[in-house]
Amino acid sequence: MSKGSFVSPETRTGIRARIEPIALAMARAGLTPNMLTLIGFAIASAGGVLAALDLWILAGIVATVGSGFDMFDGAVARATGTTSPLGAFMDSVFDRWGEGVIYVGIVIGATQAGLDLAAWLSAAAMVSAFMVSYARSKSETNIVKMINCLSCCSSVRDGVVSSENSLRSGFSSATLRKS
Repeated sequence: MSKGSFVSPETRTGIRARIEPIALAMARAGLTPNMLTLIGFAIASAGGVLAALDLWILAGIVATVGSGFDMFDGAVARATGTTSPLGAFMDSVFDRWGEGVIYVGIVIGATQAGLDLAAWLSAAAMVSAFMVSYARSKSETNIVKMINCLSCCSSVRDGVVSSENSLRSGFSSATLRKS
């Protein structure tokens, strides 16, 4: 398995090989990665609206199509050599927004149908889904700060810490507390 994924590198490579011709066709048709990100968000939003309207099966189909469609923005970017940090950020943000719209649609539909437990569970699932992204983001940011703090602690010898390490330790501690 690859780091942070349930999908093995071999499986990921196989999926990308199957997706690439479709991505190239989309690019030839004039679709950009950012356009595909927005189209994916629109599909997810449609799924959320359908759920809110108590059209559960159609909502599930549309949401599933939207999540499958989500792989194409990155595939087009890789196939056309147009990957960028901004595009990756935009994709990530709109993916979370799309998930949120779907969950809110489920909460609304469940509440209107008198399915209170389903509404509560959907709200809890939404929070949990967002916490995964948040925890990953914070860990990527804070791990560097923690490593800096731990590196100064390892240089303590015989109860004496150099002034440089004292400053680094104080700075690292202050930045950890600030977050």
